[in-house]
Amino acid sequence: MSALDRGARGAATIRAAMTERRTIIALGAHDALSAALIERFGFEAVYVGSYTTEAAAHLHPDVGLMSKSDRRDIVASIARAVEVPVFADIEEGWGGPIAVVSAIQEFEAAGAAMVHLDDQENPGICPYLPGVPPVNLIGTREMCAKIEAAVEAREGDLVIVARSDITGLVRNGAYTEDLRTEIVRRSNEYLAAGADAILIGTFSTDDIYWFADRINGPLIGLFEDALPHSVEAFTEAGYLMVLGPTLLLFAAIKGMSAALEAFKTSGNWNATRPFRVTADEFYELIHWEVYQEILEKQNASTTRV
Repeated sequence: MSALDRGARGAATIRAAMTERRTIIALGAHDALSAALIERFGFEAVYVGSYTTEAAAHLHPDVGLMSKSDRRDIVASIARAVEVPVFADIEEGWGGPIAVVSAIQEFEAAGAAMVHLDDQENPGICPYLPGVPPVNLIGTREMCAKIEAAVEAREGDLVIVARSDITGLVRNGAYTEDLRTEIVRRSNEYLAAGADAILIGTFSTDDIYWFADRINGPLIGLFEDALPHSVEAFTEAGYLMVLGPTLLLFAAIKGMSAALEAFKTSGNWNATRPFRVTADEFYELIHWEVYQEILEKQNASTTRV
């Protein structure tokens, strides 16, 4: 199956959830291995975001330093590794409408089932970083032009999600009524321009329901340290999807740190056992048996000659 076909199959899964009004939980992966673990534990989608990929690949904060090709290649690697839909962060599209066309074509060809496009000026910066200054947003008309270009550029049924980063204007951890109203206005215009869904940051449980009552399309919510909500609230409010972008990366850092500390303190490999899988568990995860069978057939063929 081609990457494009895998992405189309994933997009069909997402669109079926829209029709069924069912909430999908997607967790963030920063590489193929973390994506495979998400799938193994039964989660229905993998999210590939800027926050985790910039940190894991380049040790950068999420400040728009990762190139389109770097993110695309990570998405392609993950899409080859899993069967579940892959949801990719394409930032601000790396430019205007022409750049958005290129990004849509490349990420769809890489196997993405969904992408999200943000309305910050390019390059954007994560609005949840501590102490980040207020972000700069583009105008609604300019963002709608990007969305229209994205819709026109997709070859199949790629799910196109829009996000207003008005969250980057929030201070003291809560929306003002003016900011909430502006998110609704922008989001509904983005849906009218052709976006299939809206990705939104919610600082309170009230926000979750308030936006669901006023935005005229499927919603995708977030849970993380800055937005510590329960999945249940999003499900009750009828959200299409809820994302946990940082769970695996943060857990991996803690686990690796614990293993390193145990080994440094003891000098004993066995002291690290509580913090690592066994070799057999690792080989199962990377499907060693498939490659082993190929090598055995190759060896038998060579022996016969």
